[in-house]
Amino acid sequence: CDKLIPLYDAEFETNKTNKEWLSNVLVRLQKKDCTDAPLYIKSVKALHAINPSAKTALGLGNIATTTKEKFQYWDQAIELGIDNDDKASIYYKKGNIYKSQGQFGSARRAYLDATELKPSFGQPYLKIADMVANSTGSCGANPLEKRAVYWVAARYAEKAGRVDPSLKRTAAKYVASYNGAAPSKRDIFSNQDYNSGQTITFNCWV
Repeated sequence: CDKLIPLYDAEFETNKTNKEWLSNVLVRLQKKDCTDAPLYIKSVKALHAINPSAKTALGLGNIATTTKEKFQYWDQAIELGIDNDDKASIYYKKGNIYKSQGQFGSARRAYLDATELKPSFGQPYLKIADMVANSTGSCGANPLEKRAVYWVAARYAEKAGRVDPSLKRTAAKYVASYNGAAPSKRDIFSNQDYNSGQTITFNCWV
């Protein structure tokens, strides 16, 4: 990297509209694992400007520093026609960003879009289960309803293990934990507010 970067950096301004030169630079930098260099980023942007492709849009989205820029490039990658696995990966990453920002409803939609494109993708269901389990404080009108939210979390975790065998053991631990926190039979039968067959609904994003 120490040898390649100064060499190409000196020639960048002259060649920043040269598709063949830019492509060669990117290939060489990738082979030498120099992809963290500013030169790599500006070369990708330059190539994308003159020859936009799903691959360069995806790469730019992955290295973008702001959420707005990431989403802009990722959406462009989808429009330009990436395969379903990459598309599912984009929606999963979007879900992670929404989740980190506390936008659970948007995160769930993104995660479910990912699983629709890649049915064997179990990790998004575990992410949704985690968000649901962390929403007990804001969901439900009484203590029993708040704990009943764990049943919903367990359902998502169970689905993760069902669609992705590699997650079966992890998902089972989640399910056991959530069901353990959910209302017991004694809690249900001792509560006078509900009758057999009644459905519990939640006044929140869940």
